[in-house]
Amino acid sequence: MLLVKEWMNGVDVRLDTLIASLRHWWPDLELQQVTRLSQNPQFLLIRMPGGWVVKWARTRPARRRLAFESRQLARWQGIAGVPQVESLAEDLMRYRWVEGQPLSSKAHPESWAPVIGEFLAAIHDPRYLPPELRADRRRRIQARYTRRLYRRAVEIVFDWLLPREMRMLDTISAPYLDGTDERPMAVLHGHFEPRTVLVENGQLSGVIGWGHLRVGDPLWDFVYWPPEWTERWIAPDTAENARLRWYRILLALYAILTAFDKGHLESIEKGVEHLQRLLNR
Repeated sequence: MLLVKEWMNGVDVRLDTLIASLRHWWPDLELQQVTRLSQNPQFLLIRMPGGWVVKWARTRPARRRLAFESRQLARWQGIAGVPQVESLAEDLMRYRWVEGQPLSSKAHPESWAPVIGEFLAAIHDPRYLPPELRADRRRRIQARYTRRLYRRAVEIVFDWLLPREMRMLDTISAPYLDGTDERPMAVLHGHFEPRTVLVENGQLSGVIGWGHLRVGDPLWDFVYWPPEWTERWIAPDTAENARLRWYRILLALYAILTAFDKGHLESIEKGVEHLQRLLNR
């Protein structure tokens, strides 16, 4: 933890000048590159009244811990009592600084260091957070585990509804509904060999190996079985048709609840329309 003084008569300097100053005053500090706070930062700038607090990480575990602290601070910006975080995303970002001034200024260390140190430590132990931040952290953890439990319950019901050799939708919903990537991948598998697809904004953006699936198809089309598989596996047995209908209904409910949890209004509307069509059959 470093204390950095900001002077009122300071001049604007580039971020690379700041890094050079860090290396000058702490030669043993190994800084390979500066990355975004949301990914894997090597140091974090926190604005305090009259100055800066700088925290840096050298080892990989320390960088992971610092990345978690950065995400939490960025999420809580604007809440009373939360320090202001400055992003180190681009080299062109400028900070008010005075060249040649010691970065380890002794201005108010007795007040800054304990406050920031205790706050960052409390991020890893919610018991020591302020009540409003503790409630926010608890809600996020509960939502994450609720999704996991619900997903597992749906998988158990799916195992009961359909024979194992017919389960071709085992993993299609998970990457799109639970992932955060812009172009998540999903693997469809079952009695036949697996196939890989790309899902983006609720639609297929790429298909590897299946001719009947087209780019741009909505995610809800995955609920339907292709005609050739319907004739091969399900058509002769009326009971299997009924089980398949419940399978589709459960998958639609799962998609609606997950979209509701993430606030995707358009996905919720499409899911409700699809569920109504299933129930009216």
